[in-house]
Amino acid sequence: MRVFNLVSALISLGTFAGADGPSSAYNATPPRWEWHPDPKPLANGDQGQYLNLSSGIDIWYTDFGNLESKKTPVLLLHGGMANSNLMFNQANYLAQSRRVILQE
Repeated sequence: MRVFNLVSALISLGTFAGADGPSSAYNATPPRWEWHPDPKPLANGDQGQYLNLSSGIDIWYTDFGNLESKKTPVLLLHGGMANSNLMFNQANYLAQSRRVILQE
């Protein structure tokens, strides 16, 4: 009975699509997971260096922030087709109080 009442309430509020389908605003904006901010520079000016591995692979990384902090350093890893600049907000915020490491 409670489930029926909840569904009835959601339908009356227009949460579900009516007989005409979803409203024109339904697809007006991309889903949150498809959107990302325009990359901005990191607090250190995007300066980094390469770590040369014995396998012949070079990995770019940068570390910045409060290098003398007693707080645990944070390693930020991006996924998929992203790059570390997409995490500029998180990196710059965390760098105010601790060491932050980003890698490509």
